[in-house]
Amino acid sequence: MILEKVLPAIDKRYLDDLLPNPGISNWIEVDAESIANYPDAINQLYKCELDGMVIKGVFSPEELTPAISKLEKKKDGMIPTAFGYLFGYPVDRHDGELQDFQESARWRDEVNNSLGGCFEPRLQALLTKMSGERTVEVWGEDKERKYAPANLRIYQPNKGGLRPHTDREFVEMNDYTGYRLRKFTKSIKCFMSYFLLLKKSESGGDLIVYDCLWEQAPPELKDKSTPEERQVFLDQFQKITITPDVGDIVIFNSRRIWHCISDIKGQNSRMTLGGMISISTDDRQVLYWS
Repeated sequence: MILEKVLPAIDKRYLDDLLPNPGISNWIEVDAESIANYPDAINQLYKCELDGMVIKGVFSPEELTPAISKLEKKKDGMIPTAFGYLFGYPVDRHDGELQDFQESARWRDEVNNSLGGCFEPRLQALLTKMSGERTVEVWGEDKERKYAPANLRIYQPNKGGLRPHTDREFVEMNDYTGYRLRKFTKSIKCFMSYFLLLKKSESGGDLIVYDCLWEQAPPELKDKSTPEERQVFLDQFQKITITPDVGDIVIFNSRRIWHCISDIKGQNSRMTLGGMISISTDDRQVLYWS
């Protein structure tokens, strides 16, 4: 068992029930300075030996403040969503044309510039220490065709948060995305998601992780179901609450485990930069994208 410690980021109401429950038992919290103690963590997440990690203090709140100010004023590339807004050029918007990759490159530059040029170098350095000696790079078909490394999500108050889901459904709903993932990544069964918390809401905005796997849900819940129907089903399972701080990065097996973001309350929106992580088909690279 690799459960090193479960600290304030994980709701202690559920600690007694963590160990027997797949999907919520193997979460760890570790300081960024100590991440080298987990040199094969990406592979452990991929193989479901770990369910998730909260990596503390990857960025300081002070160095993120200028980025938040710039990104909050963005207008170009805004995609309205049920939870608020999404910025970037995610892979499910691509049809393989060079213009799509040029848009991804423009957004990639904007993100890095907003964070003073340190976002990707910091992220890659972190993932490299966890990669099991694999190289780490943004997913792409060649040097000119790279996907965006992250998207920006702004969760606005009183919009219900992000509905319960697993990321497997987004692959299965988009034939092109599923095709590309199967071609370049080792398996679509266990890819991970990551996010950096840029701005915290006054309350709410927690990651809720359920003791329920994709395979355990009935078929009708995986297709066209309402958030309320999904919530009723998931309420029968135990859960843990992940509450990172600004500057923390969370990585977890989002394809396998049902999860949601709780409704944001108060005046402040919740802001994250994040995307997906997997291992390449030849097992030599860790790839990340959005």
